[in-house]
Amino acid sequence: MTSENPFENSAIVIQGEKSETTTLPDPPVTNEVTEDDSEPEKSAGKNGAAQLQPPPIENDVNDESTGENSTETETDDSDETETGENDEPEYDPTKPPTYGISIEPDWDGDVLEYQGHKLGVHIPKQQALTGFTMATGVYIPDAVKQNMVSMFAYNHISPISYSFLMTRLMNPLDAEFTEESFGEVIRMLIDASGKRILEAIEAKQAAEKKATKRKKRP
Repeated sequence: MTSENPFENSAIVIQGEKSETTTLPDPPVTNEVTEDDSEPEKSAGKNGAAQLQPPPIENDVNDESTGENSTETETDDSDETETGENDEPEYDPTKPPTYGISIEPDWDGDVLEYQGHKLGVHIPKQQALTGFTMATGVYIPDAVKQNMVSMFAYNHISPISYSFLMTRLMNPLDAEFTEESFGEVIRMLIDASGKRILEAIEAKQAAEKKATKRKKRP
């Protein structure tokens, strides 16, 4: 026995008060989904089911990120410019480097000249010479001697002149300042001190002699 399919030919029979048959056409098959501006965009997936798509990226975010990137680019350019301005001059190993001033511009103390360079100094007094002599005696350990000589130089040479002298001595390309330069500067200080002390003694003796002559007058 063959069963009849009531839905054959894709038609539905509706019976009402009147025996009329209405045939409904097959609904069109379509994968299109009505777009709505208020809803996210949809696309057809498996079996014709609609799927949600991620929301589009707003232009404001892109603009902000672009602005940030442009700002960073400008910063990098400015850094490169500043670096270029502060670049050190090319180094020439055949020439000694250029040094700064050898004495303070407002130095109001004593001045000694060595190798054509002015050095700000304090001429040592008598007690300084006595301490220097005692600290560098034969029975004093070498480490103590070295420290005392360094202290004597540092206390009697101005800060800028001391730095100038030490920098010149430690430059291997400087032929003007040698291993004897430091000792020569110390001897200049001692000689200047001895000369000043001798002048003070002679002035004192001359004053005493003059005073004695005045007393002998009737």
